[in-house]
Amino acid sequence: MTILSEGVFWGPVAGSLLNLLAISTSRYLKVVHPIRSQRMMRRWMPYAATAFPWIARNGVVAAVIIPTTEVVNGVCYSQVSFASRADQIAYLTFNLSGCVILSLILFFCYWLILVAVRRQASVMASYRDPGPSTSQTRSHRIQTNVIKTMVLVCAFYSVTTTPLNVYYLFVIFDTTFTLLDRS
Repeated sequence: MTILSEGVFWGPVAGSLLNLLAISTSRYLKVVHPIRSQRMMRRWMPYAATAFPWIARNGVVAAVIIPTTEVVNGVCYSQVSFASRADQIAYLTFNLSGCVILSLILFFCYWLILVAVRRQASVMASYRDPGPSTSQTRSHRIQTNVIKTMVLVCAFYSVTTTPLNVYYLFVIFDTTFTLLDRS
């Protein structure tokens, strides 16, 4: 039942999204608040930030996916037998809001990283002689890398989650449409 209900698939997907969130916030803290980050970070924290999303999200998936799975005419359907329509809408709304919140956090973290890098570059520019220098080129390269990372992470996340989110919207607004409906 765990394999056929897609629980083996959704646990790692959700865990990887939470790890993406942990990596982004870690980068944000290291770049925007470096002193506070060094003072408060302990050796065990990155390991806990990596392991916790996998454990917690697998628990949530097991609590939702397995109870809402049923076998109809020999075919295993995942996320179709909610106790009520309100439970289904609450679960799907939770998924959609989680994706929106994650997108906003990713954008927020990388935007503030970019602001911090630009501020640092302008401060460094005021201390050097006029004319091009290697530190100016390096600063420009760092800014470009931050922008590329921000755009790629946010774009790939949005592109990969949009089809499922649109599908969830169809399920929420159409009372006759169910998850994995094949008709």
